[in-house]
Amino acid sequence: MLRKAFFRAFFFLLLMAALASPAFAFVEGEGYSKGAPSDSQAPLSNGMTWFVRRVPVLLYNPNSVTASLEGNKGEISLSDVDLVWGELWTKPGWAQEGSRYGLNELYIPINSNMTPAPASGTKKVILPDADFDDPDVVNFLADYFDVLPQVRYIDKGNAWAGDASSGIFVNVPMPSREDFLAQEAGMNDSLAAKWKPYLANKAYSDGLIPSADGSTQYLRALDAFDHGATFYYHLLLNPGPQSANWAVAAETSPNYDENAPDGIGFYRGKDWSDQLKNSPASVPGFIGAVTPWANLKLEGPVEITGAPGEEKEAQYTITNESSADLAPDVAVKREGGTYVTAAAGVPVKAWDKTQVTLKFKVEDKPYKVRVAVNPFGELLESTYKDNYVDVTVKPIAPDMYVKLLDPGASEAEPGKAYTGTVVYGLAADYPVPVKATLSLTNNGYYATASNGTPLNDQVPVEFQPGEEKTFTFTWHGDANGNTLVAKIHPVNPPDDRDWSNNKKETYVPPAAQCTDISASLTYSPRQQRYAGMNTALVATISRDNEGPAGPVQVKVTISGNGIYDTKYISLNRGGSTTLSWVIRPNTAGSYTFKVTAAPIGVEDCRPGNNSDTVTVPVGSLPGFNPPDSKISVELIS
Repeated sequence: MLRKAFFRAFFFLLLMAALASPAFAFVEGEGYSKGAPSDSQAPLSNGMTWFVRRVPVLLYNPNSVTASLEGNKGEISLSDVDLVWGELWTKPGWAQEGSRYGLNELYIPINSNMTPAPASGTKKVILPDADFDDPDVVNFLADYFDVLPQVRYIDKGNAWAGDASSGIFVNVPMPSREDFLAQEAGMNDSLAAKWKPYLANKAYSDGLIPSADGSTQYLRALDAFDHGATFYYHLLLNPGPQSANWAVAAETSPNYDENAPDGIGFYRGKDWSDQLKNSPASVPGFIGAVTPWANLKLEGPVEITGAPGEEKEAQYTITNESSADLAPDVAVKREGGTYVTAAAGVPVKAWDKTQVTLKFKVEDKPYKVRVAVNPFGELLESTYKDNYVDVTVKPIAPDMYVKLLDPGASEAEPGKAYTGTVVYGLAADYPVPVKATLSLTNNGYYATASNGTPLNDQVPVEFQPGEEKTFTFTWHGDANGNTLVAKIHPVNPPDDRDWSNNKKETYVPPAAQCTDISASLTYSPRQQRYAGMNTALVATISRDNEGPAGPVQVKVTISGNGIYDTKYISLNRGGSTTLSWVIRPNTAGSYTFKVTAAPIGVEDCRPGNNSDTVTVPVGSLPGFNPPDSKISVELIS
């Protein structure tokens, strides 16, 4: 939190609390004295009457901050500090809190004769900051450092200093009070050049604001709402009667004022126009902080593509949103790495843009980099959120394809071996070789090419641009059919321009299955048969060792001479069954019978042998009389 508070801005201007002596001075001639105010020397003259007060202004670089946590309370110190006299111009008659910024303006005149008083030690100075408005921040800092919380005085429901900020005590190198009081007003040319990048006004070519008569040039320290500064202030209000608040202000560190109502100091108030005219010393004191800053912005492509191994150029635009010519570095940081300077000291004029060209090496696989302007924070800015562009560098995708998948058969018999052909390729328009993994599966199981190349999606195979590779392979038929799938997947780069042609799939149905059912028929016994005798018709039904692996249902029928009967049996591969029917011929003659066996649900491979006939000769015996039914043949069982 401390780092955020002190490093968020590049510089603070501290208006140190000191009392007025004389209480107010009007601009008149070369010096400061009471009298009729003169608008001729006012910066941005507009015919108004201005009250002018000489004020001390502390400028410092927060890069020079150090902190020590030794002892009960830690110490914060600054080493790079400049202390000058500025001018606070105030318009009388203003009474609205919201108009504070427009009616109270801080300028620093350019004075070539000014010589900074040398530092003679360190003193504690209160630095306000908007981050201290967060109670959590103030409470955290108060555990380690001396913090002065903002007092917000409420009078008849009106809150004074409602947008003021708390402050923290910081050790600052300072000249002696006497030497500083003797220092001439303004900045010399060297100091002006140092601070001009942050305080210059872009409305003027040299960034300096001339007075109406042209006699003086100024840097406006409260260019608060155009790129260059942000204004904070700290009102030191004491609850109770306000007539004594000058005393509160007089006690504010570093006490470089004369501790009396008429001592040297500056305006430190709210809307106190009457007091400014009649009794300026009764106006409450404040510490104002003006945060000057630059802002750099980087814009450019977020994706860079090329063939693996190629070096690609990309242009990025740097925008300088500040009043000074800058020369920031541009660096590139790979994801997980650190910044590496790609372009050092790129010049970009104030309020202007410039382009920088960077080179990126395309690799086999995509990677991310961050391109940043001012990557090391050498120029502290109001925000760094627009200082970088996140870039993906990735190879362009090749077009790899499966050109052909020929199984070599339109149907497959279970267990039978077949030879297929598969062709993989890389489109000719890709500029460099590409490695890819190849796969071929038969019902989900990987196959191996006849030349030993594993087609298992594991071993990368290199393709030259335009090259096609042909492989033959062996596969075996399955009773439920075969699904063959061929795929190709690029490895470097791991992307493809057209994934729709990276796969081919074909289905080979099983060959229609059949089995051979055969039937033979005889009678028993084979002796001479006579009318009235029982005779057995005996059929043998057999199945060859082929067709479906499981049993096959068979329908068996016997017919002839008025007899018809059906039986159902089940036969495994190579199995047979014997069936019999008992008949009784009642008259002499020749009787022919036929047996037929037909597989159910399966085609008969050789239907010519699935039936047979037999003729039974029957003689007559003396004294045998046929039954009254006149049935020539009876089916007994």
